[in-house]
Amino acid sequence: MNLDLSESRVLLVDDTRADLDVLVSTLQFHYKLSVARDGDSAVRTVQRFEPDLVVCDILMPGMDGLEVCRLLKNDPKTQHVPVILISSLNAAAQRVAGFAHGAVDYVCKPFDAYEVKARVRVHLEIKKLRDQLFGVASSAQGANSSHLRIAVTVAEQVSKPLDRMVALIPQILAEHDPAKLQESLKLALADLQRAKGTSDRLLAAAKSTGAKPVSPAA
Repeated sequence: MNLDLSESRVLLVDDTRADLDVLVSTLQFHYKLSVARDGDSAVRTVQRFEPDLVVCDILMPGMDGLEVCRLLKNDPKTQHVPVILISSLNAAAQRVAGFAHGAVDYVCKPFDAYEVKARVRVHLEIKKLRDQLFGVASSAQGANSSHLRIAVTVAEQVSKPLDRMVALIPQILAEHDPAKLQESLKLALADLQRAKGTSDRLLAAAKSTGAKPVSPAA
């Protein structure tokens, strides 16, 4: 997959200037960035900047990152914007709380620049594919239109790697015993299963209209 993400917009939120500077220097040459230093500013900036992704610290004075995530997910205009939470807290309860509030990922401080860059790109790719899928599906006219057939094909292509990962992770869990590894992989498996369920529902909805997938171009 080699999507052009150079026009993607990323909002970075952190009240710690040093951490915010690291995030900016890591991502500034790859995406269009905006920054906020607190939760209230973040929510206002989302409305103006319309980001494709939000990377938000949890521990901030006033409105924390969990509340920012909750507000975005409860607003129909912003509920599809993915949120990556970052925090110096690495407890399982904190990560679970982040996912419960609608976050798509969780990064612990001190963070590695390469890890942040990789996670940001993955979620921007997923967001772009999702937007493309809903775009062609909404513009499709009739069950056998080429647009809807493309939508079905995209859903099938997204589903294949998820199938492989869902099959692989239980094997890793059975072979590795360390508590932290098991805990992290269980969370990853739950996320992948949710993503797989979404993909399956999209595919089933498209196929129920009678649309058939086309073979992707070589």
